[in-house]
Amino acid sequence: MHDFQFYPTPHSLANKAWGLFKNREISRVLDPSAGDGDLLHACGKFDRYSSMYRQSGVVDAIEIDASHHANLLSKGIRVVGYDFMSFNNVAAYSHVIMNPPFANGCEHVLRAWNLLYDGEIVAIINAETLKNPYSAERELLARIVTAHGTVEYLEDTFLDTLTKRKTDVEIALVYLRKVAETSSLIGDIVSELKIDAYDNHYQQAHPEENAVMLPTAEVENAVISFKAAVAAMEQSVYARAKANYYAQWLGDTMAVRYGDATKSDENYSSAFIRNTISKEYDELKDRAWANILHTADVSRKLSSNASSRLQSEFEKIKNLEFSVTNIYGFLVGLSESAYDIQMDMLCEVFDLFSRYHEDNTLFYMGWKSNNKQRTCGMRLKMRRFIIPGYREDGWKYSFNHAGLRMLSDIDKAFAILDGKDVPDVSLQQLFDQRYSELRQGERLASSYFEVRYYPGIGTVHFFPTSKTLVDRLNRIVGQRRQWLPPKAEFENKDFWRQYDDADKLDPKIRQVFRTTRSSSYNDIGQILFGNDESQEIVSNEFAKAAQSVLKSEGYDIDGLITNNSDNFLLLESDMFELA
Repeated sequence: MHDFQFYPTPHSLANKAWGLFKNREISRVLDPSAGDGDLLHACGKFDRYSSMYRQSGVVDAIEIDASHHANLLSKGIRVVGYDFMSFNNVAAYSHVIMNPPFANGCEHVLRAWNLLYDGEIVAIINAETLKNPYSAERELLARIVTAHGTVEYLEDTFLDTLTKRKTDVEIALVYLRKVAETSSLIGDIVSELKIDAYDNHYQQAHPEENAVMLPTAEVENAVISFKAAVAAMEQSVYARAKANYYAQWLGDTMAVRYGDATKSDENYSSAFIRNTISKEYDELKDRAWANILHTADVSRKLSSNASSRLQSEFEKIKNLEFSVTNIYGFLVGLSESAYDIQMDMLCEVFDLFSRYHEDNTLFYMGWKSNNKQRTCGMRLKMRRFIIPGYREDGWKYSFNHAGLRMLSDIDKAFAILDGKDVPDVSLQQLFDQRYSELRQGERLASSYFEVRYYPGIGTVHFFPTSKTLVDRLNRIVGQRRQWLPPKAEFENKDFWRQYDDADKLDPKIRQVFRTTRSSSYNDIGQILFGNDESQEIVSNEFAKAAQSVLKSEGYDIDGLITNNSDNFLLLESDMFELA
């Protein structure tokens, strides 16, 4: 187990730390070792608008222990990285507040100071760091504190009754104020032009050292491109501020002087530079992460629902620093969850066919998953599926966006079932390229379906061309939802006989359900798509109806639904291996 030296900041000490800041206008604040967010939470004592700051996403955290991330996010704090010592975008912040690991306090404060452009730092560190400056780094920090801030030594701050983890260490409460060097911004233009000319000559002489896209892996290339874009953006911001500075010395244009035009904003303050860099850095990071998703071709492998979930998660993903480590971590996590993502897609398409039209499905007696519960299973018919809800009223000459997304989901799912990347002829192609024929009532064929569209009543009829793939979908979803028996009991003949005879048994089961039910629910779809209470009620009622019909038809009910296996393991991969 890792020891990250996690000592949550006591409330009283956190409030005292926030009180040291002189600038009360936060543009963006960072805690480089946030833990559970105790130090950032005290922001509420610092400024009455702090809740608005958190909602606006200007309170950022870095935390090396990922187990704290969910708690930070629940408090409205953005997680922008794992390891502060590899984080580079500190110039975007106006305030840095930290309680770093006591053993590494010096390194953390120096890094914050070196990378901060213009702003304030408050740090809680071990007093020994300043009282015993035995190393060059500690000596440097002591000189910086003397020249640019203050220090207060405090004892027993981690020993009060409300402290989550106690220690008797004496701490130093350090305040630093860094003011941007304007001389680097407003310097000698002539000398800078000479430097630029020299740099250009050097780049021409050494092109191999200045190539942006190196012949390495795509991930490394993406990070190189991102860093180049950030460097160029920062220089652009500095140049804009410099131009604004010189422009204000020239005065207003004639149009402004005579009131015919509005005076332009010629801001060149350090706050302008910092805030502009922060905003444009986030935009570049958004682009970079989006490009990774596009390069990995993630969206092509996801259903529309999964894509929506990923888009929601992207708001968290794009907050992370764009680094090789973070990119590989994201891609590995995506790869590890690929199987579940594809299984969820198959279940979603199954539900799409079974949810909206009762005539698409057949019910059978599901396997008994425990001693108290008996369930009904559901499978799709082999001959035809009907999907309603796609009238042409508002889009006379095209299929609507929701309809195309539905077709895309079906294409992706059946390609997975077929072990392919994409279908040779997709449903989307039919509706994109041959829509006029479909509107005229023609029955057209894709790789996996013949399809007929009725725009007036708004239904699409799908006729599967492969019973094998539909059966595969039924069995995968049946295992996923534990409607089918465990692998050890797969040879149960009575179970599979009633499963295969569902065409003949299903109408009888539905009739018994409708005539003998005691609940107020009549919609069979409640079994899958109602709330938890309605699902349980209707499922139990339907199971009773199924048992009654099966018993009357001579099936061995007890042998059919009893689970004699100690290990209830349903492994879709044993039946079906994804390509």
